[in-house]
Amino acid sequence: YRSNMFVEIVISLCLYFVRGYYPNLMMSKLTNEELLGNRMVHILGIEILTLMVSELLSIMKESGKNFVSYISDLLSRCKLQKSLLHCLLASVYNQGRNAPAINNNNNSSKTAAVKLTEMIIDFNENSLDPSVNDTFQMKLLQLMLVMIMLEDQIYLAQGLPDTSSSSGERAHLTSSLLNVHYNA
Repeated sequence: YRSNMFVEIVISLCLYFVRGYYPNLMMSKLTNEELLGNRMVHILGIEILTLMVSELLSIMKESGKNFVSYISDLLSRCKLQKSLLHCLLASVYNQGRNAPAINNNNNSSKTAAVKLTEMIIDFNENSLDPSVNDTFQMKLLQLMLVMIMLEDQIYLAQGLPDTSSSSGERAHLTSSLLNVHYNA
């Protein structure tokens, strides 16, 4: 980390914490409190990333093209977008996998072919209250929203072609997305 900036190190550390799970060693004596604590670390890492990206967004609006280029390079070096998309995909996949199945025809074949990664996820998430996993997904989606806004600002500052039809439509979409609330 000798040549890295402080922001890059904090982003990388938060990504490590968000993606960290206890291994399933079959003889592990972890309590539910420890597993819940690990999930809270995941949520806290996402909240820190959301605050950092929000601050970068506000700073970037006031600065020049050089800073925007630096932030773009920083995000690609940290692989922030890729990591967050993988986390979101895994979270949605696990939520759907743990949902009650409509057809019970393939239950015996499903239990026989459980992968190591699925065992680790099950070990870390199945004993937790579902609202904790829902909170994780909500925080992750909020971070994704701020990331999309940051990427849009990068595209605008770099003069890349915009995919939306008008800036008024984009502003309306952004304000409507910020007011979305999850109701259980």
